[in-house]
Amino acid sequence: MRHSTRGPDDGSGARAWDTGIKVVGVLLAVAAFWDGIRRYNDGRDAEARIAADRAREAQVIALRESRKPFLERQLVLYFEATQAASQLATLPGGVQRARARQRFWELYWGELGLVEDHEVATAMKAFGDALTQVEAGKASRDGLLQLALTLARNCRASLQSGWGHLEPLRSPPGQR
Repeated sequence: MRHSTRGPDDGSGARAWDTGIKVVGVLLAVAAFWDGIRRYNDGRDAEARIAADRAREAQVIALRESRKPFLERQLVLYFEATQAASQLATLPGGVQRARARQRFWELYWGELGLVEDHEVATAMKAFGDALTQVEAGKASRDGLLQLALTLARNCRASLQSGWGHLEPLRSPPGQR
């Protein structure tokens, strides 16, 4: 009888390979299954974020639309206030300046108070105080120009904030 250095070929090596391949196949299937679940959840999370973003955007639009009548009236009154102030600062005496003066004080004591924010109210008061000093002969009209410009800029900032444009507009370099 001869002895071989190899054990009897009972197929145990082939079975081990077969079992190993099956285990790897099962592990790959489980990994693919979990990857599919992860991708599904990621997609669902992304859809939820998109839906939340759209809902927030719709709320902003709805709020702006509900405030639109107020904002439009504010726009008209701010334009009237800046126009009256600029005319008072630049026009010499006369009928047009007298009308601008009357309209300025009407806005000051009346309807502008319904829509103005703190900065616009402060600018209106500063202009009104300076105008009173000019008319009393206690100050020159030169200061009215800068105060009228400050009023206009504060009105612009208020409008930008109200309409949802928070970045301020910049004047070109070299201009006021």
